[in-house]
Amino acid sequence: MKKVLGLLLLCCFCALSLAGCQKNDLPKSAIVMQIASYSSSVEQTFSLPANTDYYRDNGVDKQTISEYVEAFTTSVKTKIWNKIFLNYFLIYSQNPSAEFALDGDQIILNQAKYNASTDTVSFSFVFKSIAAWNYYHPSTSNEETEGNQENGISFVDVNSSSGIFPFAQLSADEPVGYVYAKLIQDEKEKFFPVQLVSEEPKVSFVYDYATTHKRVHSNADYVYSGTLYHHVWIADYDELSEDKTIELYTVNAVRGWWYLTALLIALLVAVVGVIVIYALKKRKPKVKNNIK
Repeated sequence: MKKVLGLLLLCCFCALSLAGCQKNDLPKSAIVMQIASYSSSVEQTFSLPANTDYYRDNGVDKQTISEYVEAFTTSVKTKIWNKIFLNYFLIYSQNPSAEFALDGDQIILNQAKYNASTDTVSFSFVFKSIAAWNYYHPSTSNEETEGNQENGISFVDVNSSSGIFPFAQLSADEPVGYVYAKLIQDEKEKFFPVQLVSEEPKVSFVYDYATTHKRVHSNADYVYSGTLYHHVWIADYDELSEDKTIELYTVNAVRGWWYLTALLIALLVAVVGVIVIYALKKRKPKVKNNIK
């Protein structure tokens, strides 16, 4: 009974976390990586902030800002998009499959572009099937299945996976997030005064895992729902050296045991009812017939 109550409390906590956070709570000036997992496809999106409003508000002319945006977009294409593409190409070359070719129908490659409405440079890789995503992302996370077990009986299955916060993963002995941040800073220093660049608030880092499944839970910093259920992890610039992990899990009832338990409870109620009725009949006094 204690285990069942604990499970119910866990479900209530997760429901409250979904209701408490909104997309507006997320930082506006952040380098964002999003994995959107749909029923039959996965979209991987990267977004890097240009933060042109900051420089416009500090007196930088329109022409300089326009030149910076163009150079920044080109830099993202050549130094980030190309590198990720080459990583995928390496995976493909090690195990070629015509079905999952990078120029085929299963993969859509969206090149880096500047988006004025969000003031970011972003790009994406769209995998049109779960099989295509798995082909280019062989599982390296720790996964396990657990349950509340006693004498071999399991009422719930807990499927979990974990990994390192993406921007904290090392690239040449430093977090990859620092590599992205330095790329942005280097481009800004080519067009804007160094002091102005140094006084700009440092970027933060956001990993957003979005899924259609409501039963997915996590250790995310924020959770909110819209078209998808979003699990969001955030780290400030100075936090990337810390051990920040991503944890996802699902809790599923083992229906067979729950149905059996319900059946046993119903049977127990029926047996108790029969016993009570029998006991009442035994205690009922007999009426003597005095009519002669």
